[in-house]
Amino acid sequence: MLWAGMAAAAAGILAFLAVKEPWAHLTITQPATEFEDALVVQVTVRGAAAFVGTAGTVLAVLLAAFGIAWFFYGFQRGWSMPGILSPALAILVTIGGLAVALLSSEVWFVWQDAMIARAEAAGLTTREMTQLLDQQPIPIVVIERLPGMLSFGGMMVLGLFASCLAWWAYRRRS
Repeated sequence: MLWAGMAAAAAGILAFLAVKEPWAHLTITQPATEFEDALVVQVTVRGAAAFVGTAGTVLAVLLAAFGIAWFFYGFQRGWSMPGILSPALAILVTIGGLAVALLSSEVWFVWQDAMIARAEAAGLTTREMTQLLDQQPIPIVVIERLPGMLSFGGMMVLGLFASCLAWWAYRRRS
């Protein structure tokens, strides 16, 4: 439990720090028509600027809390750990973290609020960015994964490994 606790706490803390990093570079293109040229807007967003970052922050804090508790209970040989600190719950938390990382790397509309907030950096007003994102046909948005997203996903994989190790150490032996 000591090793699992240290790994989970470190993964949770590093995942929390990764949420503040740039997660995605988004390139928004509007198809050209015979009257208008193609419009290209590029925006770099941080994880904390969108809902996926908020969810990632919560999951990272939960993982770090699990790790700290497991580390504490690793020293207490005679104590039984409460069910709320079960490694099975931590496995679900890390799977949720991996889902957040996958969702934010594959689906552009989770970044829509962050793109509107960063509209001035892209040279548009918030109203113009909203109109661009709401138009039909839907604009093409290319997502380039940046180090923050990759670090968060990597820390969730490490957290999953630590949770599985904690589950192995926690189970009853006959």
